[in-house]
Amino acid sequence: MLFRSEIPYNADCGIRINGESMSPDYPDGAIVWVKQTTEVKYGDEVIAILNGCPYFKIYERDGLQSINPEYPVIKIYDDDRISVFGKVVGVYTDNIK
Repeated sequence: MLFRSEIPYNADCGIRINGESMSPDYPDGAIVWVKQTTEVKYGDEVIAILNGCPYFKIYERDGLQSINPEYPVIKIYDDDRISVFGKVVGVYTDNIK
């Protein structure tokens, strides 16, 4: 994972993070660099779309997990609609105040 201001060569886009669920590694206002792919494995940090809502989380067997322990795991049920937009490949935090 890159933690610098450069855009990774394999990034397809950048997405600004809103919220503290992935803090302290990804603070509110950071930009995550994303490689668009649907090929992910458990433990990957992903941008997932669950029932029409985007989430930046860790993809785990028991659901979508945050780094910040104050946030519960988002369980995924059989009737949920989930797709993966991409895998996080870097972060830009130099612009955070």
